[in-house]
Amino acid sequence: MRSGQIVFFCLIGLSVLTFGWRPAAADRAPSPVEAEAMALRGLQTEFMVAALQCRYAADPTLAPLYNDFVRRFGKELIVNARVLRGFFRRTYGNAHQKRFDGWLTGLANAAALRGTRPEFCGEAGATLRVALRLDGPALRRLALKREVPEIAALR
Repeated sequence: MRSGQIVFFCLIGLSVLTFGWRPAAADRAPSPVEAEAMALRGLQTEFMVAALQCRYAADPTLAPLYNDFVRRFGKELIVNARVLRGFFRRTYGNAHQKRFDGWLTGLANAAALRGTRPEFCGEAGATLRVALRLDGPALRRLALKREVPEIAALR
């Protein structure tokens, strides 16, 4: 091997160590489990926003219902958050926390914008009441049926 080739490969190695390895595009696509986790987080965020935005005028029962939701599915929501963090860590490397926080903020902001529609509180409340009657697998199926643009963008 010539000295020019050695220098070239050393520079490549140094740049990978310095700037991190970016996964191939296929590695950035969420697995089915990760896509499910994103959908569930989107549903949880919708419920959280409804509990906050609708609690005074539209439906004061949503905040206590959201609390019931978190208590009932708390362990699943914790596991779900770990799956999401794993996806963002795998996909974005050292920037994973910033990207994850930005994605969560985007989910909440989009839900808050949907919350300005007059039918938002009624729809979110009805979905939350249905969710509270489900078990974990059925809740994930419900979450997957909803189309949330902030989640679809990552698929």
